[in-house]
Amino acid sequence: MKTPVKILIGVFLCMAFMFAIRSYRNHQTSPLIPNLPIVVEPTDVEPHYPTVSFDGFSYSYIWFKVENNSKLALIPNFDKRMAMSELVKQNGCSYAINAGFYDTNYKPLGLWINNEGLKGNVSSSTLINGFLSISNKATISVNKPSESRLAIQTGPLLATDKQNRRLSITNDERARRSVALVLTNGTLIFITIYNGESVYDGPKLTELPSILSLIANQEKWNIQDAINLDGGSASAIVTPTRSLQEFQPVGSIFCY
Repeated sequence: MKTPVKILIGVFLCMAFMFAIRSYRNHQTSPLIPNLPIVVEPTDVEPHYPTVSFDGFSYSYIWFKVENNSKLALIPNFDKRMAMSELVKQNGCSYAINAGFYDTNYKPLGLWINNEGLKGNVSSSTLINGFLSISNKATISVNKPSESRLAIQTGPLLATDKQNRRLSITNDERARRSVALVLTNGTLIFITIYNGESVYDGPKLTELPSILSLIANQEKWNIQDAINLDGGSASAIVTPTRSLQEFQPVGSIFCY
């Protein structure tokens, strides 16, 4: 009875030995390859967009400079309510930004003048407490312009005579902001400030003067005066390289 048992044990050991040899050969001829990360070369490099940080938030901004005021136009959109992209295409704008506020009847809120004449009258609102006017030079002032080729009433004023204004806003909320500013050398600049992670979001109005100071320091600007334009979902800006579209129709645009 012992012989069959020995035979079975011998067969088992032989099979185990052959399996070990085969495994060894497989290991030698097909070595294991570690799971290396796959590196994909980028086909397009993400451009650097300027940002500033304030009170724990990071804000991106897009801006353009008006080098020839005579080429700036103020285009109404109160009646047609066209998309910003269509307005830009129709009027041949290389650069554009939303202008001032409008009311629930899609009429300009406050003074509004372009080459075709008057479309809005002066408002007594404490929020739109300033005027942006453009003739040979651009002016931001608390006073209504006596004569001007283009003019809108908007606000609030953010800086006057090189000094930031202290704002007190009821129910101040975060939203994308469009701003016009005039430098000490007379240059007119338009800028939109927003949260890069949520493009219709942005700073509170009361934070805007301080954020503009950070941007001015970064861009080496000397701001003489600055004023807020319409913002939030009814704001938009277009440049040859970057654009932000509106969610609601813009009332009018500055086209350059």
